[in-house]
Amino acid sequence: MGCHEVATRSAPLRYAPPPMEPPAPRAFPPAEAGTLLIVATSAVIGAATLAGWAAGSATGGLVVGAVAGVPVGIVAVYRRYRGFFR
Repeated sequence: MGCHEVATRSAPLRYAPPPMEPPAPRAFPPAEAGTLLIVATSAVIGAATLAGWAAGSATGGLVVGAVAGVPVGIVAVYRRYRGFFR
């Protein structure tokens, strides 16, 4: 038995994709930064209030969470968008 060969009439592939271009830099997204600030601050306030409630003083935990939550939110935004601040 012999081999079966399929005759094809296709031209050699001469396709070359265009060179890749770097993506354009994104503009600073203030809505995303504001949302991240609110979420991070609220998470710290909620966790501290829960810890204060477990310790017997939900109000104290709320105050501590608010005082600690604002810097945590600022740091979270800075770490996420630090490339935009340079």
